[in-house]
Amino acid sequence: MKKIYILTLAFTSLISAGSFSNLQLLYGNFNGDSAVYDVEEGKGKTTLTYEYIAFSNIGDIFSFVDYNVADGRLFVPGEAEGAKTSFYSEIHPRLSLSYLSGKTLSVGPIKDFFIATELNIGSDADYRAGLIGLGVNIDIPYFDYASANVYYKYEKFDPYIPFTRDTAQLSFAYGVHFGDTNFSINGWFDWTKYSFQSQDQLLYKLADIGKGKKVEIGVEYLYYQENKDVVNAYTKPKTSVLQAMIKYSW
Repeated sequence: MKKIYILTLAFTSLISAGSFSNLQLLYGNFNGDSAVYDVEEGKGKTTLTYEYIAFSNIGDIFSFVDYNVADGRLFVPGEAEGAKTSFYSEIHPRLSLSYLSGKTLSVGPIKDFFIATELNIGSDADYRAGLIGLGVNIDIPYFDYASANVYYKYEKFDPYIPFTRDTAQLSFAYGVHFGDTNFSINGWFDWTKYSFQSQDQLLYKLADIGKGKKVEIGVEYLYYQENKDVVNAYTKPKTSVLQAMIKYSW
C-alpha cells in the first residue's frame, strides 16, 4: 500500500491548472441497522463535505473530505460505543496517457485513458484503502461528463482485530444538466465483490453569485450494501437514506 500512497501523492503534485471547489451541507435520518455510514437507533446525521476538482493536460484530481456529526452515536465497528463525530476522505488523482505518450489517445466515445490511483482514509475503525488501475473519460450524449475506472484495491481496517482484504473495484461518475433548466443530477458508484455503494444528487440552482459561484439546493440518495459484514456482527450491513442538502460552489 505504501507504493500506492507515494504514486498517488506524486500525481497530485503534477496537476494544478484549472480547479473547482464546493461545500455541501447534508442532513438525513438513518435506519440504524448497518455497520457502515449509519447512526445508532436510527437517528439523524449532519455531514459537511468539502470537494476539490483540478485538471490539466497532465491529468485530473477529484477529492473530498466528509465531517459527520450524529444526533445520537455513529456506528463504529470494533468499539463498544460509537463516537458522535467522524471523518472520511478520498483523493483520486489520474495521469493522462495522452500526456505521457505525446499523442491524443481516443477510440470512439473514449476521449482519453489514464493511470488512476486513489487513497481512502476514515476515522471509523481506522480505515485505510489504496487503489491503482486504469481509467477513461467517456463522451456520452447529453452528459456534462462521464468517467470510469477499474482498480486493484487493498483495504485495511481494525474492527476487533486487524483485518485486510484485496479485490477489484469498478467505479463510474457522471453529471447531467437538464437542458436550459436549473436542474442537474450527478453521482457515482463503486462496485466490488464485497460491496456496492452509490451517491446521487438531484440539484436545483437557486442563485448565481457571479464569477462561477452558485448556490444549489436538493437531495442526495446514499446507498451502501456490504455483501458480508467484515466482523459478522450485523445482520443487515446496508444503508439507504435520502438526505436534504445545500451546496455552494466556486
